[in-house]
Order: sequence, then C-alpha cells, then structure tokens
Amino acid sequence: MRLLSKCLADKPLLVSPTGSGKTVMLTKLCRRLSMRVLWTAHRRELITQAGDHLESIGFSNYKVTSVQKQARRPIDEDIDLIVIDEAHHAIRDSQYQKLFDSGLPVLGATATPLRLDGRGLGDMFGRLVVAATPAELVKDGYIQEPVIYSHACPDMTGAKKIGGDWSKKEVGQRSNKRKLRADIVQTWIERAYGLKTICFAATIEHSKAIVRDFKAAGISAEHLDGKTPKAERDAILDRLRAGITLVVSNVGIVTEGFDVPALDCAIMARATASLASGCKCAAV
Repeated sequence: MRLLSKCLADKPLLVSPTGSGKTVMLTKLCRRLSMRVLWTAHRRELITQAGDHLESIGFSNYKVTSVQKQARRPIDEDIDLIVIDEAHHAIRDSQYQKLFDSGLPVLGATATPLRLDGRGLGDMFGRLVVAATPAELVKDGYIQEPVIYSHACPDMTGAKKIGGDWSKKEVGQRSNKRKLRADIVQTWIERAYGLKTICFAATIEHSKAIVRDFKAAGISAEHLDGKTPKAERDAILDRLRAGITLVVSNVGIVTEGFDVPALDCAIMARATASLASGCKCAAV
C-alpha cells in the first residue's frame, strides 16, 4: 500500500488498449486504496459508465463529475485522489489545470497517450504505467484480433490541417461522395453482412448520407449526432444491441468510453491524419 501511495504522488498515467477494462482496473484500485475519490471525465457517457461500475462493485466513497463542471467549483475537502479518464485530453491551458493545482494525487487513464496537436503529457503526468499492449491481449484471448478491409479512400492531398488533423470541413467535403459511400456499403455487404456495426462519419451530412445509402440497399441503419435527444440516442443504441438495427452511423458520439460488447464491426469512414488512429484511411 505504501508503494501504491508513492506511485500516486508521481501522477501516473495508466495506458491500456481499448477493450482492456481500464474502468475496471481503476475502480478496483480505488476500492483497494480506500480513498475518497473524485472521478472526472470530459463526456457524460464516461461519467455515467464509471459511476455505474463503482456502484456495481460496492464502492461508495466517490464522487463523479465532468471536468467542465468541476472547473467551476472548489474541490471537496474530503477528496483524497483525483482520477482523470481519457486523460490524453488534459493540457495545462485547459479546465484540467485546476485538478493538477489542487495538490492532491492524480491518476490518469488512456488508451492513446498521443495528442493530435503534438503536445506531450509529460508536464502533466510523471510516469506511464503500461498495463498491456493490444498484441498481448490478443495472445491471451482477452480481445479479438481485428480483420481489416480497406475501401476507397478520399484524396486528402493538400488538405488543410487544424490541430494536427485534417479540418472537418475538408474531410466532409472530400468524403461525402456518392462513389465513396457506395464502396463503403458494398464492402460491408461483401465482408460484414449481418454484423452489428458502428460507422464513424466525417460530418452530420456525411453520416446521414451513409445511412440513406445503407437503407437504399435494404440494410437497417440509423444516424446519431450531438443533437440527438438522449432518450432517442439510447433507443437507437438499444436497437443496435438487439440486432434490430445493424448499422449506426455517428459523428462524435460513439467514441471514447462507448461500451457495447455485442458490437462486431466498425467502419472508419472519416479519414484522419492521426498517428493514434493507426490508420490514415477509412477501413471496414
């Protein structure tokens, strides 16, 4: 326990792949430490997921809140440890700074300790703690090695970059072409027909167009974006889990912290220059 306390003083960053169970690791660690925990994240889904899991394991000595809300209020005096989920979002000139200035031990977690803008996390966290690599998890049978197929990619030659990635406007304009969308649908039909699928689109217009193309091919498909009401969003994802809907296309919603074990397939229909994505083109 003394060793754990010393490690926390260095503001460690837990690095573990998507699907490895970072939330499970962190919640069990919090229970073992018997500390009063302030659990923070930048999105509602992440906060809800953490709160549900903390409650399910019988740990009650915690508070969960968004980074945005916490930045507007003082940290409770009885807090002993701050947890930051998806900690690659943490930078000094943001709402995260208040958490680090509190003087309390900070524990971060991420699957991708890389930022698109190239800024490092070394000035926020003291050490990386790598729990596992994707290859190790595949070898041990915890996750399945993905089978990847590539469909036609948009030509991003000369595209403008913002913050290290291509601008959403340019990606949307270059991706939302009938021929490219048709290739996505045809590739899915040939390679992933019947599998429960999430599609990551470039823009709302692009996502809706992809859904129309899937529907035109007789495939049950629905669209999600930030303006989709929560009740409708939950209903759409429930239909995906049940297999009533086979393809859900989204923009910026079904990303970090999304947990659907029944999911079979992902369509990366948004081209990216991100090294963290492991792929510069779309793939099924």
